[in-house]
Amino acid sequence: MTCGLLASHLATVLQVFADQRYQRHDKRDKLPAWITTHLKDSHLNLSADMLVHVAREFMRSMAQPYDRMAVGKSLLTEEAVNGMVTAEPTGMMIG
Repeated sequence: MTCGLLASHLATVLQVFADQRYQRHDKRDKLPAWITTHLKDSHLNLSADMLVHVAREFMRSMAQPYDRMAVGKSLLTEEAVNGMVTAEPTGMMIG
């Protein structure tokens, strides 16, 4: 089984590809990029009990409270992101 884990502070997704075909690199390449970027080699070819262990640890870590006061410290504010988008990188010309 292959386990893909994807999380943000708004949503948590646990995908289980319980098919041996997904152990092959050429089959995984056919999955969308937003899935393949979160597949780890350590999560390939898991037994059922190891899959449950990985999933349980992931869900426990995601269940921790989200500190909204930490925005701007550990997360970027909307203004900071917008500033990064409009800022011109050093040594590069936009146009």
